[in-house]
Amino acid sequence: MTNLTSRYGNSLLALTTLRPPDRDRGKGVVHLAVPLPSVIGLQIDRWHSGGRGPVTPGEAATLLWDTSVAGFLNGRVDAWLDVPGVRDLLPGLTALTGMDQAGWPVDQSDLQEFVANAAPGSPTWRTLARSLTDAVDLLGELVLIFKYAAIRQQRDIRTAAELYRLVRTLTATSGPGTRDGVIGWLSAPLVIPRAFTALPDPSGPRPPTPAPPPLPPPPLHPRIDLTSVDASAALGRLAGELTRIEQDQRATSLDTALRDAGVSDRQVRARISNEALGERTTHGLAVSGQPSTEPPTARLAIYQPPASRRTQIVRLHLYGVPILLDIAAGRGRSERVRRELGRRIIEELPESLRTRLAGAGVALEDLTVWPDLLASAIHSPSFLEPIGRSDLLLVRQTTTGYRRAEIAYVENILVGETRARTHTNRLLTRQEFFEAVERETEETRDLQVTDKAELNREISKIVNEDLRAQGSFQLTSRGPTQVVVSADVSHVDSTEEAAKNAESYARETVERAVKRTLERVTRETRTMFEQETTEVNSHNFKRESTADDHVSGVYQYLERVSRAKMFWYGEREMYDLLIPEPAALLWQLALSRQELQIPIEAPDADLFATVTLANIASKREELIRAFRVTDMPPALADTRETSTSFPATGGGNDAKYATGKELQIPEGYEVTGATFVASAETEGGDPPNGGVTIAGQVQLWLMSAPPPNHHGSVTHEFTFAPPLPGPAVSVAVHADNFTSLAGSITLRMNLTETAREAWALAAYGRVAERYEQLRLEYAQAVIQASANQPAETVSLPAGSRLALHGIVRGELQRAAIDIMRNAAVDFDLIAPYPFASEDGTLGTHASVDIDALHAAEPEARFLQQAFEWEHLAWIVYPYFWGRRSEWSRTVVVSHPDPDFASFLNAGAARVQIPVRPGFEDLVKHYMETGEVYEGGGLPKMGDAGYVAFIDEQLTTLGAPGDEVAWPPDAPREWDIVAPTALLLARSLQKPQLPSWDPQTGNEV
Repeated sequence: MTNLTSRYGNSLLALTTLRPPDRDRGKGVVHLAVPLPSVIGLQIDRWHSGGRGPVTPGEAATLLWDTSVAGFLNGRVDAWLDVPGVRDLLPGLTALTGMDQAGWPVDQSDLQEFVANAAPGSPTWRTLARSLTDAVDLLGELVLIFKYAAIRQQRDIRTAAELYRLVRTLTATSGPGTRDGVIGWLSAPLVIPRAFTALPDPSGPRPPTPAPPPLPPPPLHPRIDLTSVDASAALGRLAGELTRIEQDQRATSLDTALRDAGVSDRQVRARISNEALGERTTHGLAVSGQPSTEPPTARLAIYQPPASRRTQIVRLHLYGVPILLDIAAGRGRSERVRRELGRRIIEELPESLRTRLAGAGVALEDLTVWPDLLASAIHSPSFLEPIGRSDLLLVRQTTTGYRRAEIAYVENILVGETRARTHTNRLLTRQEFFEAVERETEETRDLQVTDKAELNREISKIVNEDLRAQGSFQLTSRGPTQVVVSADVSHVDSTEEAAKNAESYARETVERAVKRTLERVTRETRTMFEQETTEVNSHNFKRESTADDHVSGVYQYLERVSRAKMFWYGEREMYDLLIPEPAALLWQLALSRQELQIPIEAPDADLFATVTLANIASKREELIRAFRVTDMPPALADTRETSTSFPATGGGNDAKYATGKELQIPEGYEVTGATFVASAETEGGDPPNGGVTIAGQVQLWLMSAPPPNHHGSVTHEFTFAPPLPGPAVSVAVHADNFTSLAGSITLRMNLTETAREAWALAAYGRVAERYEQLRLEYAQAVIQASANQPAETVSLPAGSRLALHGIVRGELQRAAIDIMRNAAVDFDLIAPYPFASEDGTLGTHASVDIDALHAAEPEARFLQQAFEWEHLAWIVYPYFWGRRSEWSRTVVVSHPDPDFASFLNAGAARVQIPVRPGFEDLVKHYMETGEVYEGGGLPKMGDAGYVAFIDEQLTTLGAPGDEVAWPPDAPREWDIVAPTALLLARSLQKPQLPSWDPQTGNEV
């Protein structure tokens, strides 16, 4: 079979019709407007009055669940049959669709009688009309709910729309009066309120004074919708999986081994019970509870294989053309998108599930419901509008040959001449790194020992004479001697002599240490890096001396000549898109540069940037680990204490005790308070008492020591404002009337701000010094690694013109689908399947991810079949419509194929895409809702939207169709001449240069 390409060439350009427009084409066509529900109209009125922001299509769809008809949708699949009028009208609708239109009723009254006879019980039309009083509004709301609010649920939109047309035809005041009118009414296009089909005008209504509150931010892309039936089922399965995980937290050895091997848990479903993979069912139109707005309590943690195991450079074939692909950037971008999507899904999860997910310690991607939750993440619709319907005219071109063009240059070779050219390029760079550290430490120790011996002698003599008239004599001796003589009439002479000797010996040791450290650090960077590039271009000419004559060689450019023809394919609905930088992905794939293998890691610059004098103390441990700071000064405590004690024994009422000393205050601290505590024992008599003084503050104390034990205690607090500075604080205490005494004085100290800042400066200096050292080491490693790094290479696709044409078509189709989806094409339908070999080693094989396939298959088939991609046509715009940063590449790029070179240089491309006949309504629904096949699932044979396999295969292979040359009476044909970079060398025996015909441009 002769294919379309060989018959008509390749599609070059799509044009609108060349004949005058048919102004009567839409004349007489009935359009039925679906009214806007009042609950939505009230919100739009508030917007117009400035009381709120604009009503988005998503909000309008949500408000549909507040309409009257929503009360009939109780969750059953067939609940919509209970809407008033549906069961009465369905038999008549079924009868009409099952018969030929030639036998339909001839007017409105005939149709009313026909439908009444088909209704259950065969009522009269007057009786049936009374039951249809509210059916018009309810069926209109049902159509809107089926089309916009019940997204991702199975429902019969077409039947609901046909019922609405039928009830409108039956109840219209001026209904159809002919059979053609009945046919026109029952097949009339439905006009949907703009609130559902397009985003609100950015300008909106003019706000009154005062201005309304600011508009809400635009919706996030993609939109997470967990209110659908599929999402509701996935949430139920998620709860079941969490229950099983909570009951058994142990991971299998296979799971552990695969994680060590760099296999993502998301791709290994083995450790989760197959019971979690329940069948997906449809539960009608019941809407689950609204997503929780509480902040998430779980984070998405996607496992990433070690960087050393990632393949960076991949060789692949893009449309049959080999290309080197650096996948590192693409993989990172995909991971970021998945992280963001996972974060949004977690934010939408009910609070109970988020709490359980965080408590189980598992990542969202570890669960088998992850593909279903992804499926519930709906990209916001693109709201693209077709440019209209017109005749599809394509210009196709076929290469007919090449012709010589302008002269590139001329080489003249004289008899006996030889000539050669050599080009050498040499680059030399030297850089060295040298570091010298000189440290000098001097330490002096001085130990002084002093011995002291003291001898004290005390002699006292007391003589007492007393004359008393007493009849008794008493002598007591306890402590200091006391003699009492008593007689009636007597003379007593008493003498006491006491001698006391006291000897004391003390040894005083004083140790002094003097340490002096001198450190010199000298750094010098000298990186020796030599690179020599030698490029030799040898172009030799040799002419024998015995030759007849000199020779002149002419190099001419070649131009490609193609024959263009115009063909007509019938009327189509068209979409017209502008694609920026259509070759951007090809450029990214064509540029390859191997990743630098650097043996050491770069110091954490982000961490160092966050370090300040205020927070360095809290980051001390982290900084030591991150930068390996071994000489970090020890941390200073915010508060410290120092104390002294004073024990003593005494003789009761006559006991006296006093002591004092100076307490040393550590450098950098100041005394803010003190506590005095004392306890005493006495045998009775006067209570213990005394006083304490600290830095000039005096507190007197009196201790209560009640019988029978005569024990007591006392506590006093001191507060110093302003605080007492060091280096020492004097304390003293005295006490009276005790048998035994024990007490202590405790000083409370706080770190001064000066000391805190000094420590922070010292610590920051150590960290900065170490960070700078690590940074220089890393910079040196980068320089050394760069010395062996090959230069960046560009591998642009090459091949025949037909192969390059396929690449361009594929890239434009991908970009157009991105715009239609309002999200990049990113289908991940392959997962590794784990297996164990006979020797016990673990591995994986690529296998189909069934869950992901079920979620993605309808959209993939719809977008591939709904448009006639074989008839896609485009026009490329100049480079300056692209990013200015890319001009240096796109302006100077060259390629042997001129059309492909234009594509590579294009700053934008205008693309025209025709819709496959029969898919117009399905495509419009997809652009407004993001839902394929109007929510009916994959079509079967005979359903709307079904494309037979042979039809799709024929269009893919370019089989001829119904196209005809255009205009029929005189088809247009012309030659297209395109410049190329090809050169042709030709001999010019005589000095005669080529010339060209000014009319045809052909060389004479």
